[in-house]
Amino acid sequence: MKRLFLILTIVLVSFLASAVTVKDLQKQKKQNLEKLAVTNRMLNETQKGEANSISRLAILNEQIKMRQALVSNLNGEIKAIDARIAEIKNEIAAKDKRIEELKANYAKLIYHINYKQTKQDKLMFLLSANSFSETYRRYRYLKEYGAFHRQQTEELEATKKELEVLKTELEDAKRNRTISLQERQSETNKLADEKNKQNILLSDLKKKESTLLKQLKEQQRKADEFNRKIEKLIAEEAAKAEAKRKAELAKKQTQSGGKTTTPTVATLTKEEAGNFEKNIGRLPWPVERGVITGKFGVQPHPIIKNVTTNNKGIYVQTTKGAVVRAVFDGEVTQRFSITGSNNAIIIKHGNYRTVYTNLTDIYVKIGDKVTTKQSIGKLYTDEEENKTELYFQIWKDKVVLNPEIWLAK
Repeated sequence: MKRLFLILTIVLVSFLASAVTVKDLQKQKKQNLEKLAVTNRMLNETQKGEANSISRLAILNEQIKMRQALVSNLNGEIKAIDARIAEIKNEIAAKDKRIEELKANYAKLIYHINYKQTKQDKLMFLLSANSFSETYRRYRYLKEYGAFHRQQTEELEATKKELEVLKTELEDAKRNRTISLQERQSETNKLADEKNKQNILLSDLKKKESTLLKQLKEQQRKADEFNRKIEKLIAEEAAKAEAKRKAELAKKQTQSGGKTTTPTVATLTKEEAGNFEKNIGRLPWPVERGVITGKFGVQPHPIIKNVTTNNKGIYVQTTKGAVVRAVFDGEVTQRFSITGSNNAIIIKHGNYRTVYTNLTDIYVKIGDKVTTKQSIGKLYTDEEENKTELYFQIWKDKVVLNPEIWLAK
């Protein structure tokens, strides 16, 4: 029985290890498909206009990356299924061999019981003992022999059942493999189609370099104006906070007769206590679904050679009608706009600030306390370009940070 238990344990552990791998891969596949559904919708929205070509290219580039990840995921899933199929086949072979051994042993036992050991034989076997102790030992032998016979019978039946389970699992694995192969072929075809569209779009855009350069300069001008405004507002906030701190310190000194005292440490809110900093790589996205179409820092232009952009935030493109949400608990400290542009909000999280620009409707006012994922405004959609895009920043004091590394993957 111990041997049987060990065999069952090994089979179960092997099955669970393989199942977890496939399960994880299927979870990743589901996430990739959800992201691709979003980019598909955005591509459909940007399909109408000509001026949106750069935006469309950025989304298409992201879609190709995700499609490649999905194909890679399916390759991993097929590989895991193949490994499990090989394991099952080995287990089936081992079970078949064990069944043959058990059948052979069972046949010998039946022959011995039916032809060699009648009740009279057993009785004579006991009575022919030379002593009581030998009789008892012979009795124990017969009893254990019977138990062994029952054990062999039970193991044979149990092994047959295990074999049927393995055969069923093998058929399921083969069906799943066929489905995964079909999915991989479908996604590979889509990937080839998307790469073809990418090449056509790139070729078309290269013919419009002068127009694209003009658009880039205008976009950079607006971004620079926003950045200057944000820097100024953050500097003003910092100056006010410092003046307030000095005034409170001076008041305490006056109250203590001019003596220098250690300033009382104010009770910090959750976000001011450093929780924001602890959430690097885990913050929710400022929109429910979207893709980063403009990365932080100096980035090469996707079409025009030797031309770069310097982004102090990231551009997140999403679907029409999207709502912008706070990425962490905090306090709204600024609502502002720039002539010719849409609205922006700054939310303070202790020493950190998050900035959300290109909003139309705003749902919060200065001084409001907001919570993580709370809706703070509606994102503007450029109807001419059919583009819905958020410009998002994160600051620590007066230093601008890369928002992408703060957001959950």
